Amino acid sequence: MYWLGGFAQDKAKHTFGKLTPADFTLPASKVIDSNADAVILFDIGDVHYIGSKTGWFSYVYKRQTRIRILDNKGLDLATIGIGMHGGSEHADVLSKVEATTYNLENGQVVGTKLDPRDIYTDKPDKYRLHAKFSMPAVRQGSIIEYTYTITSEWWDRLPPWRFQRQHVPCLWSEYRVDIPQTLSFVFIRQGIHPYAVDKGGTGHDSYMVREQVESGLAPVDRELTVSANTIKHDWAIKDIPAFGSEAYLTTPDNYMDQISFQLSGTYNGEETSAHTNTWDKATDELLEKSNFGGPLKEDNDQVSGLTEKITPAGGDLLAKAKADYYYISHHYTCTDGDWPYIETSFQDVIKHNSGSVGDINLLLVAVLRRLGIAADPVLLSTREFGY
Repeated sequence: MYWLGGFAQDKAKHTFGKLTPADFTLPASKVIDSNADAVILFDIGDVHYIGSKTGWFSYVYKRQTRIRILDNKGLDLATIGIGMHGGSEHADVLSKVEATTYNLENGQVVGTKLDPRDIYTDKPDKYRLHAKFSMPAVRQGSIIEYTYTITSEWWDRLPPWRFQRQHVPCLWSEYRVDIPQTLSFVFIRQGIHPYAVDKGGTGHDSYMVREQVESGLAPVDRELTVSANTIKHDWAIKDIPAFGSEAYLTTPDNYMDQISFQLSGTYNGEETSAHTNTWDKATDELLEKSNFGGPLKEDNDQVSGLTEKITPAGGDLLAKAKADYYYISHHYTCTDGDWPYIETSFQDVIKHNSGSVGDINLLLVAVLRRLGIAADPVLLSTREFGY
């Protein structure tokens, strides 16, 4: 295993956990001006794949970040949020969280470590996890440094990387990936700043994976070692200015320097499968999902009973549709306003007269369909989330 490294002269600057008094003196850089509240000294991400105990592959994502706080407005960066995939069976695993605040006191570097008990994890819904912690002993002039690792079974969703921030300049941002050639991704680049490092190469690795095989009356798990060539790539940008705020620009994310990935194909050792997405394919997948379109196709006694209960006997279809709409909007409490999928089940929503925005909206679609009205769910997104 090897990495195609960045500039040799920058290696010492990006060594995690090793600071000297000289690190508190900012280097001369055209991207640091008097208006900067903080500056990211380095931000480095690394992704490689391992074998999964529950299926094919998992990826391991590691991030290391060092930030200098220049004034009190920059203290917001001392609260770190980490978003992850949730789910009862395939939730991401957060590990190796280390965070230290460094202050210069009487010419000496004094570090204050984060207490692991101060890391809080919540679950906005059953599909998402969110970890959060605040750096200790941080003040104007501090250097904060943190690292964490996420192990994920969502092997097809390679994490994107943002080199540029909207309000904070960055002196060095780097992303490295090591992907088995059994997985093919399209790299989607965005932004205008040139890469200081843009190198690719190949390697080789072995992965311990588990698969189910037929044996007698029931399938059994079998562990095997898969050897595969890998694709390696290293991207880095240095001296990246803050993007700033532009009048009449609704979505800065559409323009900032970043790289994202889309799965285009897989190879299982025998055949290649294409995974290129189209809007038609995305629609078909959504309409089959158990938490979106699937339940709309099912015969559900509770939904049928609700429809009979709330639909007036007389009147045309439009009058009935209006009556059902107003009944559901007035008798069901929305518990979550930003999740468009079914959180639990229609049965649970009807029983408790409450649910997420997705629960209630899709329940209305199901009721309208029971009346014989052509009703279809539509997913929308606001501009702030980008393309």
